[in-house]
Amino acid sequence: MSHDNKPAPLCRVCGHPEHEGGAEHAAGVCRGCLAKIGIVLLIVMIITSYVVWFGLL
Repeated sequence: MSHDNKPAPLCRVCGHPEHEGGAEHAAGVCRGCLAKIGIVLLIVMIITSYVVWFGLL
């Protein structure tokens, strides 16, 4: 019997193996990158809402 040592799946954003970034995620993105993406999306949504509200566009 041979044991296949498959490499750990890499994060699609930062490229680090999943075991280094904490728990694995179904989308292939580590928790740290998910938090960063969420913060960026939140900031973009806030800026967009101010642009729409004050009609700066």
